[in-house]
Amino acid sequence: MLFIATTATQLAKLKAEAKALSKSSGKKLTEAQEEVAIKHGYHHWKHVTVCAAKTVSKPPTKFELYGHLLNAEERILYAKASEIERNFMLHLAYKQTPEGQARFQTLSVSVSARHQNARRV
Repeated sequence: MLFIATTATQLAKLKAEAKALSKSSGKKLTEAQEEVAIKHGYHHWKHVTVCAAKTVSKPPTKFELYGHLLNAEERILYAKASEIERNFMLHLAYKQTPEGQARFQTLSVSVSARHQNARRV
């Protein structure tokens, strides 16, 4: 079972989403929790709670944070790669997520603005 870093805030949001789904669909809360967990990349709701507990107890490694984004073929390549190649693979995987795209979009705009300001001087 892969580790997915899950903060207390993320856990609260998942719980709220499951509760809202339960109310809107008439499903039992446990069924809604399972559905929400799977939708967000977890194996089941227990996986959510285990990941949340681990996130609090120790800082996760890069693989624990982003390893779930790699497919089976990429994991095989990851196991054979050097440390630099591993970090690059995880970086690319993260960059493809919506969160990563938003972060790198913000960074590229910031760098472009700095570059333009430096050229004006």
